[in-house]
Amino acid sequence: MKREDNYDIIIIGAGASGLVAAIGAKEASPKKSVLVLEKNQIPGKKLSRTGNGRCNFTNRAISVDHYNSPDKESLEQILSSFTLEDSLSFFSKKGIVPYERNGCFYPYSGEAKSFRDILLLRAKERGVIFSVEESGVSLEREDGYFRIKTDKNIFFAKKYILSTGGLAAPDTGAMGDGYKLLSSLGLDVNKPLPALSPLKCEGAFSEDFAGIRVYGRINIAHKSDVIASDFGELQFNKGSISGIPVLNVSSSAIRLFDENERVRICLDLLPKSFDYSAFIRNLMGDIKVKDALLSILNYKMIPFFLKKAGISLSDRLSDISSKKLKLLFDILSSFSFDMTGYAGFEKAQTSSGGLSLSEVDPHTMELRKFPGLFVTGELLDCDGICGGYNLHFAFATGLLAGKASAGGK
Repeated sequence: MKREDNYDIIIIGAGASGLVAAIGAKEASPKKSVLVLEKNQIPGKKLSRTGNGRCNFTNRAISVDHYNSPDKESLEQILSSFTLEDSLSFFSKKGIVPYERNGCFYPYSGEAKSFRDILLLRAKERGVIFSVEESGVSLEREDGYFRIKTDKNIFFAKKYILSTGGLAAPDTGAMGDGYKLLSSLGLDVNKPLPALSPLKCEGAFSEDFAGIRVYGRINIAHKSDVIASDFGELQFNKGSISGIPVLNVSSSAIRLFDENERVRICLDLLPKSFDYSAFIRNLMGDIKVKDALLSILNYKMIPFFLKKAGISLSDRLSDISSKKLKLLFDILSSFSFDMTGYAGFEKAQTSSGGLSLSEVDPHTMELRKFPGLFVTGELLDCDGICGGYNLHFAFATGLLAGKASAGGK
């Protein structure tokens, strides 16, 4: 093991926030030396496949309302430093042509890999040094410098940026290294949990539901209070549910479930403001109830819900009482069951938990207790819903840390 020459800034992790931090540091102070340590052979492995490989990097509706964080005040300050306009300007100047669809912004190429490659090229053009296949093991303060011990070397720098990411997508190298480094400094790290993740609900519905996609609203209830809600396309799997609305409410649901709280999932499978009485009156002839539901439910779901309402497959509308008919549509508008678990980090798109935003200066991302040490991205206790919000947060924190570590504004 050898002692390397000092660097002005060392960034641990070459993911989304690490790459932007490196670029930001060199743009703020081109003469300062910047070293990026990356455990993978190629930087930005997770970034290169984000957004189903298309890289949704920001959103027209960026606001604190689309994030989960105990410290919304600090989050507001972070987001105000890197608005939608700032994001589009920053990446356009790097050569990334944006394309907007439904308020979400992607590179025009439609490829996350090209987005990653451009950032990597811009960093190298500015003189950023990369050391790949090298993992951080420990971090200590020594003689006014921070000393990082890796699995290969010992490096020294006056400024460090921790950008190692969280635990989501472990096949990209995510192992929670940054959480361990933060904990070794005596900092409290809120337990990392999967976010943007499917929710388990074994035994809640028929196995015939597996693979079915329907539009509906999901409500997460705890002690009779709805704590999270979203509408969109729901996907039923064997023993679990997913789809964007489920992913968007998963952070709150998983956090409560992990605390051994009972979490209820309630699905409204009917159109908004649906009037079932008018719907029935408009039907021509005395048809079977199962046929009346064909335009509302996937045909594989109909037997299950009829059985729950005590209606047989052969029953006609004239065979059942208005009370039983109302029960059927009440069940469809409030199909409730217990959450029984959640998918692991291997199926999560990001992590919740991490270091509290209150531990960092939201204008610089510098640790209040450890001047010269900055923290970015998924290591922080802030997670967003689907739509480019998590990448936007990663880029915002990375740019703040990069510029501040180099002495920029």
